[in-house]
Amino acid sequence: MTTEEKQVVREANNGGNVLLAEEGLDLEQGGVPHDNDNGQESSSTPHQQKGNQHQGIQLQEALIELCGAVTIKWIDKDQDLTSQFNEIAAKICSGQGMPHKTFREILLKAQEKLLVKKRA
Repeated sequence: MTTEEKQVVREANNGGNVLLAEEGLDLEQGGVPHDNDNGQESSSTPHQQKGNQHQGIQLQEALIELCGAVTIKWIDKDQDLTSQFNEIAAKICSGQGMPHKTFREILLKAQEKLLVKKRA
């Protein structure tokens, strides 16, 4: 495994804690921050909300594509890396109260959800 690949594993594993975005940003809800700087709900026009939702979908799409590329280029080719990513996926599932899934299964589910969002 190259140094670069090891760095990807370290960053992905992060001690088992997965940090995908800054606090307050909910990628599952389109990437729109839950609140503004003073902790109050933000008030925006429907046009602004639609723009934020579109940006969130674009961000989700980019992250899913990145995960897919990493899976194809490194994870699928290295059994140890596959195991490490599957352990991370299991921790995520446990933390969310979901049945355990592999990293690839989570990625496929994310791709399906994105397609449904984009069609809506």
